[in-house]
Amino acid sequence: MPIKKIAMALVILLLFLWGLWFLAVPESFLAGYLQRSLAGPGIALELTGFKKGFFYTLHVERASLNKRTPRGNQPPASPPGEGRGEGPAFVVVQNLDITPDMLSFLKLSPRFNFSGQVGQGRMRGAAGRERGGVTATVHGEHIDVGSLPILAQAGIYGEGRFAFDFRWKEPRGEIVFSVDEARLSGVFAGNSAIPMNFFKSVKGLLTLGNTITVNSLALEGPGIYVRVKGEIREGSLDGRAEVMVDASFPQYSLLKSFLERYTVSPGYYVIPFSHAALPSSGQP
Repeated sequence: MPIKKIAMALVILLLFLWGLWFLAVPESFLAGYLQRSLAGPGIALELTGFKKGFFYTLHVERASLNKRTPRGNQPPASPPGEGRGEGPAFVVVQNLDITPDMLSFLKLSPRFNFSGQVGQGRMRGAAGRERGGVTATVHGEHIDVGSLPILAQAGIYGEGRFAFDFRWKEPRGEIVFSVDEARLSGVFAGNSAIPMNFFKSVKGLLTLGNTITVNSLALEGPGIYVRVKGEIREGSLDGRAEVMVDASFPQYSLLKSFLERYTVSPGYYVIPFSHAALPSSGQP
């Protein structure tokens, strides 16, 4: 009998909590809570099409992780769940499913697990607050290149299979990524010395803070290898590109003559960038 009473009490408690979830907690409150919990001086979360699900799950039609501009450090004035941020987007996710980590709420450090669609690929991760700051880890794979705005900010467009790992711990973050089977277009940093269609693979590490630091961006194709380092500020790149090319490169003679003034040693060239314009969206 005691076991039956305990079981009945648990069922009643679950039904009570389930009723509170649907009747007493409005969606606008939950959306606003998520935005406030996962916002900080350098990062903002935008949610559109926010809905509650069964057993404390949440569904969002569109979620955008944005870099805050200096004027955007305050909570958005638009209604929670329907806001548009001021800064550029790092990543946009469709059909996002969110599940709260109930144990983390008991510890007063709320954390959420999530998964969703980015372009043609998938992503999953977790986000919450730790010691007063926002933390997040995200993994994505099989994503088409055009689905990540942060790549457009680095001047990378076209097609290819993209995979990434994103980590954020207030006030800094980093993204490690790779592009395979690349069919890229345009020119890097507006410099015709580096046409993107030469390259079949890209690997990179970007650090996100007050600026976007290109710690390492390696582009490789038949007979050519380029390594880029620098910083992106307000849509421009300051840094340098190291170019290594050999005679197996299909357009070796043409590119060699173009790169002549950047020669450091035979087959090795260094191209400096200073306020090189980077488009923020769309194809160049």
